[in-house]
Amino acid sequence: MDTFETVYYSLLGELEEGYALPWVENAFAPGSECDRAYSRIDAARERLYARLGCDTDPDVEEILSSQLEIQLTLCRKMFACGQRIPECPGAG
Repeated sequence: MDTFETVYYSLLGELEEGYALPWVENAFAPGSECDRAYSRIDAARERLYARLGCDTDPDVEEILSSQLEIQLTLCRKMFACGQRIPECPGAG
């Protein structure tokens, strides 16, 4: 796992204790802004499935998957930019 991935997955709270970077806040910790937003996404998805009368829908899943791909791409680009900014703490 490269440095970006370690920071990114620490930020998402997806790394087990001991692997996550202690100085990177878990943005999805219970009650956090991201946790609340994700809960709203989940609730909206469930309401949509109820209206469609199904347990899943490939178009809804594609929308969510594509949004996560966009998030990953933007985070990777911002991380790279941050490494090039000398006044940014931790920049390379």
